[in-house]
Amino acid sequence: MTTALTGTAMIEIYRDNSTAPPVGEQWTRQGTLLGRFVMPLTRHLRARHALSAIEDPSNHLDIGCGDCYFLFRSPCEKRIGLDLRFGDDINSSELVFPPESLSNVSMLAVIEHLEHPSRILKEIHRVLKPGGRLIITTP
Repeated sequence: MTTALTGTAMIEIYRDNSTAPPVGEQWTRQGTLLGRFVMPLTRHLRARHALSAIEDPSNHLDIGCGDCYFLFRSPCEKRIGLDLRFGDDINSSELVFPPESLSNVSMLAVIEHLEHPSRILKEIHRVLKPGGRLIITTP
């Protein structure tokens, strides 16, 4: 499977949970009361619920992966993340994965931040395998 997105620096998480490029510090361990306490609880609950939707553990693309909290917990063999933090521009890029090549695509608390969500949804539809899962959450 091709693991590139036009004009991006996507992240890949390997079986041993090492990453390329390195992820760095988790966002929720920084800053204010909100960042240290509320955000970790919120993302834990969001990830726990979203993980229950994954049935085929072959591959997983997480759009808006942030610090990869959800991807590190994904049971999938191949885990790929896209985020502004890594230079990925979801609003203007096309996914260059082959058609019907991904089993799981997730966007946890991301869709409400997109300028044109229909563009990325069309691309997700193109790259999802028949019976594949699109997992979306909103705040």
